[in-house]
Amino acid sequence: MEYFLGHVQELIDGGVIGLLFGAGNGGSTVQWDGKGDGVTNPASFCSTDGMSSGQVCNDHTAQYTDDDGGYLREQATAYYASPVQL
Repeated sequence: MEYFLGHVQELIDGGVIGLLFGAGNGGSTVQWDGKGDGVTNPASFCSTDGMSSGQVCNDHTAQYTDDDGGYLREQATAYYASPVQL
């Protein structure tokens, strides 16, 4: 999800006109508190998985108990405030 939302113009240039997000299997991260554990800020770590260069870290403070820390909610809100023209 982070890659797609960080490369919207590349997707448009490649002919993509929409993205759908949802769990593909049990135990996947979802955009709500799917685990029902109320955990918002797990231990921080950095990874290069899925990155073409550099790394991504989960070191920001989440405002939501969503399993993804509210990332999809925040990024969708930001996108709709200033959408990219097709």
